[in-house]
Amino acid sequence: MGMTRTDAGDLQLRMLHRPTGHRRGICLLPEVPPDVAAAAAQVLAEHGEERERRLATIAPRPGAEHTTDDEIVYFLDRFGHEYTVVLCGADRADTTGLKAAAERAGCALVLV
Repeated sequence: MGMTRTDAGDLQLRMLHRPTGHRRGICLLPEVPPDVAAAAAQVLAEHGEERERRLATIAPRPGAEHTTDDEIVYFLDRFGHEYTVVLCGADRADTTGLKAAAERAGCALVLV
């Protein structure tokens, strides 16, 4: 029996999420599939963290359909030090700026 996309994402999350100090959360975008968001919540729970406190969603501005790359970069520049992993949809056209922002913040960018 092969590994499913959900299994692979779950394994990657477990490998990357190493909470220390203030860096205890996982961040995701609204386009992340529900099964991946549930896996992130489970990983947090296994580390004794509450989903409501440590699973952040970078929502689009009111009235906007999607979260822009600039909004993600802003969030990471301001709050990224609190997160180990950022989960984004794999369909983002250009992830160069997102990768740089995640790297500056010290968290892993995972495209799902």
